[in-house]
Amino acid sequence: MRYLLLGRQFRKSDYRGVERAHPGYIDSLKEDHPVNQEFLVFLESSTEGGLMDDLEEAKRIAKAYATLPDQQAFEVIGVTEDPATLAEEHQFLGFEVCDNSYSHSPLEWFFADEPFEDNPLTKNPFVGGEKEAHAKLKPIIQLMQIHFSPLRNKHGLFSKYEDASFFVECFSSLRKVIPHYWEHPAISMHILGLWEVS
Repeated sequence: MRYLLLGRQFRKSDYRGVERAHPGYIDSLKEDHPVNQEFLVFLESSTEGGLMDDLEEAKRIAKAYATLPDQQAFEVIGVTEDPATLAEEHQFLGFEVCDNSYSHSPLEWFFADEPFEDNPLTKNPFVGGEKEAHAKLKPIIQLMQIHFSPLRNKHGLFSKYEDASFFVECFSSLRKVIPHYWEHPAISMHILGLWEVS
């Protein structure tokens, strides 16, 4: 199991997946402040997407940020890549669908109320005739939303691996017609098990 430090959501929701804020440098504090020093440790010991191998180190960094009354809290989330992996000592949150870096997820915005065009988390602009293709496929997209929305749990994640896998299959087919619908077309999708550690 590896670990992520995840903070606030980018929209008002109960979503507890990977598309959330990571620890950052606090400009209002001195460089040698313990929190900023822990941020440097975080940069050195995590991947581009914020994955960490050392649980105690992750807990210590989260605890440092928690000492600041005006800053967001971070929770330590365990990440498993094998659907058969069980971590009985932790609470299972659900299955997440994300990109290669384990930091961007379509589950954060695909079921949002605002139209796709107004969604700040759809990062890539349409290319060529993709905007027209999106308009034509809107009924199919809505059908996906109707089908998959009830399959998500209270954390905005899938409770069953099979549901997450079918979502990836359908979403991948959508991306064949609209390559820039989510992230870069070359970026593949992954399914992760997420666990509440602390």
